[in-house]
Amino acid sequence: MFKYSKIIAIPLVVGLSLISCHEDDSEDVVIQQEMQEEEQEENNSTQNEQLIDYANNSLVWSMQTGNNDFERLGANAASTGNKAFLFSGGAGDRFGVSREILKFENNQWTALSDMMHTSRGQTILATNEKALIIGGSASNGAPTKTIYTFDFETEMITGIADFPYGTISHGGGAVVGNKGYVTKKSMNSLDFYMYDFSSNNWSTLQTDFLQNQTNAKIVSAGKKLFFASLENETSNFYIYDTENNQWKYMTDFPGEKRNFYTMLSSQDAIFIGFGISKDTDEVLKDVWKYNIAKDEWTQVGTYPGEAFHSGYSFIIEDGLYFGGGSKKVLNTTMTLNTEIYKLSVN
Repeated sequence: MFKYSKIIAIPLVVGLSLISCHEDDSEDVVIQQEMQEEEQEENNSTQNEQLIDYANNSLVWSMQTGNNDFERLGANAASTGNKAFLFSGGAGDRFGVSREILKFENNQWTALSDMMHTSRGQTILATNEKALIIGGSASNGAPTKTIYTFDFETEMITGIADFPYGTISHGGGAVVGNKGYVTKKSMNSLDFYMYDFSSNNWSTLQTDFLQNQTNAKIVSAGKKLFFASLENETSNFYIYDTENNQWKYMTDFPGEKRNFYTMLSSQDAIFIGFGISKDTDEVLKDVWKYNIAKDEWTQVGTYPGEAFHSGYSFIIEDGLYFGGGSKKVLNTTMTLNTEIYKLSVN
């Protein structure tokens, strides 16, 4: 493990949003739009904002004993307040894909309406009000480019315009303020995009920092994005400061290099765990906590459940939740995991 810092500023290629108005009232329109953007950013910045100090307190695992008989492989979650949602994902066997949307509330799962198409490995951009569900792989394994919006209050899903940069599956996604950020694998690098929730515009963010990164998961905390690339020779962990447009390497992830791992953030800590070891091909069950203020990794106490990969994770008001996925590696018969455990302050 090593630690070094390098800061790189990147140029942005930003999409244009045109306002059509008469000259006399153009100033009022611009002011109104700015006020709406500020309000949207304030609302979105509270997504998953917790007053609980996860970074510095000891944490304890507890198994959730509700109706946790829903199995999902490669399903991504979005949460708001005291409830979370899972969208589609693998079910039954390695080739089966469910269309169900599941809601987790009061330690119980409820099946809602179906997705319009089956998929797993979607990219999720979630605010307090809604989630954008982007791409994913269809039941035949083909990547897709569809985008759906799911309203947390009405629990309705609606199809909108396709992802403008082609098909995408197992991309990274996170939200800061009123902007969503997405990574997409492209040959030996990662493409980087931004979505503006206020204007519904996409734009390309150009950077050399993501060259030679074959994959990355993203989470957000405050104004920063945290990236983990754990499939390379070094387990890179780095941040993108969205406010100052700067990249910086942080202390490398100290655990085993892995695929199909889980990554989750609170406002003061990042959690990474589970997955398939790149060295031994074994399914893992270790979980690590990154203290943002201290730039320091520590291993969380022993996970009491079975090892899994390709699972889901989410944070709601009373804790961090991990579950789903498969207990066996991909080239064997799938044994899907129905357990779900909560990590909370002791």
